[in-house]
Amino acid sequence: MNELAKRGYTPMPSLIRDFFKQTNRTEADQNNMPIEEVWELQKSIFDWKVEYDRLEHEGETVYDRTLLDHYIYCLQRCGHIIPPSIEAAMHILVSQNLNRYTHLFYFPNNLLPNREDGFRQIGTIQRAQDLMIRGFLNEIPEEREIPLVPMGTVEERIDYILKAVKVVPPWVL
Repeated sequence: MNELAKRGYTPMPSLIRDFFKQTNRTEADQNNMPIEEVWELQKSIFDWKVEYDRLEHEGETVYDRTLLDHYIYCLQRCGHIIPPSIEAAMHILVSQNLNRYTHLFYFPNNLLPNREDGFRQIGTIQRAQDLMIRGFLNEIPEEREIPLVPMGTVEERIDYILKAVKVVPPWVL
């Protein structure tokens, strides 16, 4: 997101950090909470993202996360206690939400760089997240292309995305 900002675009980073800051919590706090409290927290984050995405944002905006990410976190953390009717409603909201984006890209967890050695250690949770995301993306009509962002430096990944959407960089105009 920092690289996009350097290039003159408006990045919309993940809201999770802001949410935790405003609620005086950390993501790790969930490890010590009763599951019902985790569900309340995850649902609050999900609802916050729904409301945030309803706001109008100026210009070409690039989002770090979609509602799908927050939905997956809800399922991953407490899916077994989410009432089926609520989960179904969330699923529909995610489908509707993804339609608001002009372009979607998928960058799997296992390709995220790690500051120390260049690659992030991928664990069971990340693999499960990727499987859930891929499953959801399979429901999207085939005519809606969702390219996989290839491995590379941050600059290379940004170049790939901008080329894919055929965006003319602001400094060229």
